[in-house]
Amino acid sequence: MKNFCFIPIKKNSTRVARKNFQKIGNKKLYEITIEKILKAGCFDKIFVDTDSEEIINYCKSKNITPIERLPFLLEDSANGNHLIESWIERYPGADIYSQMHI
Repeated sequence: MKNFCFIPIKKNSTRVARKNFQKIGNKKLYEITIEKILKAGCFDKIFVDTDSEEIINYCKSKNITPIERLPFLLEDSANGNHLIESWIERYPGADIYSQMHI
């Protein structure tokens, strides 16, 4: 059974400025989240959907597949269902599609 994990991480947040880049201790929130998901070891493949070059580079350093965020998914009207539909269409083959958030 294949289990894919998708983590949406936008560069700009509407409600809390640069929320995903805020630090707790010496690590950014996106780093903490990704490290915990890697440590869980329960996913066959991990994808990070983002529009941030910083996050794309971080993912590559951790052997995680970065996905360039589609423009319509950057709009405030886009929701989690839109993201999941996009991922299933673009990355078929999983039995389970999990979505994790910062």
